[in-house]
Amino acid sequence: LNRACRDLPVCFLARDAASAQGRFDHLWMVSVLNDPERFPHLSPLSYGQADPVSFNPFEFQKERRIVQAIVKQCMPKLTTPGLVTTSTEEVVWIADWCHRHKVPYRVSRKHYPTALVGRPDLF
Repeated sequence: LNRACRDLPVCFLARDAASAQGRFDHLWMVSVLNDPERFPHLSPLSYGQADPVSFNPFEFQKERRIVQAIVKQCMPKLTTPGLVTTSTEEVVWIADWCHRHKVPYRVSRKHYPTALVGRPDLF
């Protein structure tokens, strides 16, 4: 990305968003909060594919706390107004944080299919 954008005043860094300093007007949270490799118990539930026979509520609870911690670390850095780009499956985590912190929010009705897997993203 940096090579492709070399003529632009933009620099991409591969870092954990929680470590970013400052405030931002855009937060990209697509496939972060429900990644099946990182959250094998939470992800199937997010996609409506949880198996009731093998679903482990204790492991889900652990992963839910991690996801809530990620959102808790990132959302306070978002300016108001600000924009969060996320998937339809992950928007509930952002909305939950906003609701609990009494931050007004609006979820776009328009969805945009992703280039890689075709799942809709929201802006």
